[in-house]
Amino acid sequence: MLIAIGSLMASCGAAISEGEVSQSPSSAVSSPQPLAKVDPTAQITEIQKQPVLVRQLQAKEEIAGREGMGLQMGETIRTQGEAMAEITLQNGLGFRLARNSVLTINPQNELNLTSGDMLTWVPPGRKIPATIVTPTAIAGIRGTTVFVSVPKDGKTPATFFSWEGTVAVRVKGHNEEMLLRTGEEVKIGPGDRDIAKLRRKIRRFSRREFLRRRKESVMMNQFRKPIATHKVIEAAIPGRNPSP
Repeated sequence: MLIAIGSLMASCGAAISEGEVSQSPSSAVSSPQPLAKVDPTAQITEIQKQPVLVRQLQAKEEIAGREGMGLQMGETIRTQGEAMAEITLQNGLGFRLARNSVLTINPQNELNLTSGDMLTWVPPGRKIPATIVTPTAIAGIRGTTVFVSVPKDGKTPATFFSWEGTVAVRVKGHNEEMLLRTGEEVKIGPGDRDIAKLRRKIRRFSRREFLRRRKESVMMNQFRKPIATHKVIEAAIPGRNPSP
């Protein structure tokens, strides 16, 4: 009798022990899977002076930017003081940020410049549509090099200048465009709405003024490498667009 009871207890114990080791597929706990790697939309290719700061997606605080850092869609880059940075998108579109600039990279090559100075270019021979959005106006570019300056005070007019090629500029909230050709500049203030009046304000630089501006341009000259369109700009004549 005792032997039978002992044998029964041993068999129950073995069953319990086996149940603890072996789990059914439905009750198994899966280990956390690593997040899928997202390829960067752009990369910081050069930094001249610091601080250059990046606000990453869903981040509460900025982090220090560094050369080679990848940037995602929706992230914001900010430069302080004399800091400057060059960013290149995967499709080849490039831009430089200078003094106290704030820019967010948005989908469909939309560059949202809240304040500061930006030089943007499309490599020669490529037609990459891009849009530069500022608080007062929007500039559309294709195969172009354009300089945009947005004062931080929100009152001083923003400047749009074509280094080479045609830039289509329109006031925010309006569809009608004005065209800037090589060496032409227009300033658009917060209250400007009359496109015809703004067209009359377009100023074309003389060849001498153009060359002087090129020589004195901090964003052109204070980086390690020239921009992809520098040869086109060197040969540019105000009022004439380069041959396709």
